[in-house]
Amino acid sequence: MTDGITNQAYSEDENSIESEDSPSKEAKKRLSIEDRSGTIHCFRAFVSEHGRVFRFLGITILNIVIITYFVFASLYWYKNENDHSKLQWCDGYGMLVLLVGFAYFGLFYTKVLKRYFGSPITSYLLPCTRQIAGLKHRGRFCCVTQTVFCSAIFAAIIIFLILDTVESRNRLISFTGVVAILGFGWIFSKHPSKVNWRTVLWGLILQFAFGLFTIRWAVGRRIFECVSNKVATFLNFAQSGASFVFSEELVQNGVFAFSALPVIFFFSFMIQILYYWGVMQYIIHNIGWVLHVIMGTTVCESINSAANTFIGMVGFIIIFYHKDTTESPLLIKPYLSKLTTSEIHAIMCSGFATVSGTVMAAYIKFGANPAHLITASVMSAPAALCFSKLFYPETEKSVTTFKNITLEKSQDSSVIDAATKGALAGIPLLLGIIANIIAFVSAVAFLNSILFWLGTLVGFEEITFE
Repeated sequence: MTDGITNQAYSEDENSIESEDSPSKEAKKRLSIEDRSGTIHCFRAFVSEHGRVFRFLGITILNIVIITYFVFASLYWYKNENDHSKLQWCDGYGMLVLLVGFAYFGLFYTKVLKRYFGSPITSYLLPCTRQIAGLKHRGRFCCVTQTVFCSAIFAAIIIFLILDTVESRNRLISFTGVVAILGFGWIFSKHPSKVNWRTVLWGLILQFAFGLFTIRWAVGRRIFECVSNKVATFLNFAQSGASFVFSEELVQNGVFAFSALPVIFFFSFMIQILYYWGVMQYIIHNIGWVLHVIMGTTVCESINSAANTFIGMVGFIIIFYHKDTTESPLLIKPYLSKLTTSEIHAIMCSGFATVSGTVMAAYIKFGANPAHLITASVMSAPAALCFSKLFYPETEKSVTTFKNITLEKSQDSSVIDAATKGALAGIPLLLGIIANIIAFVSAVAFLNSILFWLGTLVGFEEITFE
């Protein structure tokens, strides 16, 4: 441009130069993108090819860090603690010892003992198991032995109850209630003559043992008090997130929707993460195996009962949340079509006998005693199997065993994905709680007004449902 006049020839030459250079720029960009994608692909291929090495290095480094920390914590405790006999099992160094001990015992059992010595131990005990199986086939001998054993246990329980209630016989009313429930269960049973009394009796024995351990034994009571305090402390961390979103004033003032209900999001968040890591599957599978061995219940109903102890029927929704899911036990969903009618009945009974972890968390925020809730949840597992097998005995043969059943793995792509889905899965549960509370409280208020009006017509003005 010269004196305000555009040089047309110069501009055309410049445009032609830019048009000639543009393909080279696009080619360079394309090459750079291809180089980056190729580098990423090579890196992923290298990681997948040497995945075991990276996993081994990661686990080794993690164990070194844990052991180093434990050693330094032990030295610090030894130098600064005057009374070495007090380990502070619930809050201090003793809790660290328990956590490290349980973690490494589980690793030793699964990675060493079970993997390398499981088969030799099984083959060594095989003759004994065959002899026991042979005794079972001797119908009369086996029946007499089981009858004597169970009678001795029940006699011991009855003697204990008689001696324990010397000062107050009114406490035996609850025992009468148990007998009445079992009696009605047998009277209205689908097949009274085919009841497996082993399951019923062991369900009662386990329930009594749990109650004795958690209520009457001082050590067991302290253990469950410690666990309940830890649960309450853990759930209180939900107040930090609730205060950040709703303001600390609303949370501290005890407004129900802002102080109690947000704990559902936090609990479902953590449950989904534990499920992604495989922790929940490991715990549920092993507790289900214990119930299967002791009570003689089938695999699916045992695993389902163990799962309900921790996450409840609603917890299944939190783990496997999808817009089309219902409150069915999706943990064993692939095997539902193979279950017998008695197994399905036991699964439903176990679901209704327990409370989900999220709802239990809300109850704790209401002020309920965590120790009582946890105790009731643990005792409900054998009790539900006991009554369900009394009311609807097994008459078919189950096709599922611990050898052909595997718990589903998490479909989440990462921990962040699992955590996000867990938090979002709490939304329908939270809305359901709010909707039901509003509806039922409103309905009770409406019925109270009707009763009040009817009472005023006959001179009684204080008649209400409350």
